[in-house]
Amino acid sequence: MELLERYLRQVKKHLPIKDKEDTIEELRSLILEELDSRTNGINDEKTLNDIITSYGYPIEVAAKYRNTDPLISSTLRPYLYFSLKVISMVVPFGIILATIVGYINDH
Repeated sequence: MELLERYLRQVKKHLPIKDKEDTIEELRSLILEELDSRTNGINDEKTLNDIITSYGYPIEVAAKYRNTDPLISSTLRPYLYFSLKVISMVVPFGIILATIVGYINDH
C-alpha cells in the first residue's frame, strides 16, 4: 500500500487547504473499493498500479476536486468592468484637478 500512500501524498500537495483531508480520505476509499472489487480482497500491487494509472496524474486528480467557480458571476462582470473604467478615468482627472487648484492657490 506504499504506492497508494505516495500517490495520495502527491495529490494532497495540489489540493486547497480547506478540504484537503476530506478529499484524500474520499479518494483513498474510492481507490480501495475499486481494488477490492477487482481483486476480491487480495491486495495486488499490479492491480493497484493499474487503478492509480487510470486515475491519472496527481495534479489532474487534484484539479478535479478544486472549486473553480469564479469570484464574480458572469452577470455581474460587465458592471465590474464599467466601474473599473469609470474609476480609472475619474481618479487621474481628480488628481490633475487637485494639482491645478493647488498650483493656482500657491500663485
